[in-house]
Amino acid sequence: MGFRGSVESALRQYATFRGRAPRSEYWWFYLFTILVGIVASIIDNAAGTSIIGGLANLALLLPSLAVGVRRLHDSNLSGWWILAPLGCAILGGILLGVGLVAALVDASRTDRTTQMTGAAVAFVIIGLVVLLGSLVLGIVLMVRSSTPGPNRFGPHPEGLGGGTPYGGPGAPQVDAWGNPVPPPYGQPYGQPGQYGGGQYGQPGQYDGGQYGQGQPGPYPGQYGNPSDRPD
Repeated sequence: MGFRGSVESALRQYATFRGRAPRSEYWWFYLFTILVGIVASIIDNAAGTSIIGGLANLALLLPSLAVGVRRLHDSNLSGWWILAPLGCAILGGILLGVGLVAALVDASRTDRTTQMTGAAVAFVIIGLVVLLGSLVLGIVLMVRSSTPGPNRFGPHPEGLGGGTPYGGPGAPQVDAWGNPVPPPYGQPYGQPGQYGGGQYGQPGQYDGGQYGQGQPGPYPGQYGNPSDRPD
């Protein structure tokens, strides 16, 4: 999916938190938000205001969250994982703030000439590490590979990895909400059914030995099977 298609898809699903979004859609739309922010900043600087940038960020907040949740769904993760980097960032900011406040308080004391205490340094360092970890965690979550074929959140967004119609069962079919969809006509191809469901070489319940299959039929001697006639 290219830049234009990704932006159109994300904006078309403006507040859609169901379904899946491939990596290309998320990262192209992320680039689009950066470009919009740059253009809005240029306009604000030229006009001497900050309204355009604020409106642009507000307009792109919801679709950014939606495409992020769908990107997590694409790797078979719950959309609530999008809060993990945010939680780490908040925790890191709190630790960093506590360390800086402790350092300022220690520096303002006039009864001694000591600088930042060990506790303040530790809070600052831990806060910076947690902030960096939140950034790394957000990137790792968004670069995870797509689930091949359908998963519990829906079919593949690019139509890849469908079931195999002949020779064996394919991937489970699900609806838009991740619920399994039963086959339209009993068992899938190649599986035994009630009335000859073994359509491609597999025996069904009422196929035993009839018409030269080599399995004993319900009546001895019928259609080529040995009968009980005396020699």
